[in-house]
Amino acid sequence: MASWNDTDDRYLSINYHNTDNQILADYLGRTVFAVASRAGILGLRKSGNKPRKETWAQPELDFITNNYGKLSVIEMAIHLKKSRSSIFAKLEFLGLHNIKRQSAKGATSGKHYRNCLTAEQCERIAVFLQMLSDAKRVATISGKSAKIDLLQMRESYRMKMG
Repeated sequence: MASWNDTDDRYLSINYHNTDNQILADYLGRTVFAVASRAGILGLRKSGNKPRKETWAQPELDFITNNYGKLSVIEMAIHLKKSRSSIFAKLEFLGLHNIKRQSAKGATSGKHYRNCLTAEQCERIAVFLQMLSDAKRVATISGKSAKIDLLQMRESYRMKMG
């Protein structure tokens, strides 16, 4: 197959965003994969696609810099609705990278999430955990395996919580 030339690139740049790849491939005498690959190299996107890079608003950046060292990365991630890894990457980018990554075990110790849940959410979790504990205890006492019917438990939970 011939190399891509300026004419092909120009045609692709003009038509890629609103033309099916199969049509482009037929016109250019290339495979659909080759068209998609070249479009990626040229940084072209189809209409309606979101940009690849997540953008950060200035208030979000201010929140991170103002709360660095005060809040855990997990707390910042929950507040900003972003992943832990994106928070770490942004801290690194801002030069605030002297913070240790928290392990998954530390992340789930109630300490990090305590202030992020409403009282109702805490109550629902407590009820669910109590039901789970009761189901395990009943299974153990009756000599059955500790296998729990999750569908039955979900229905019991729904009836209990209304």
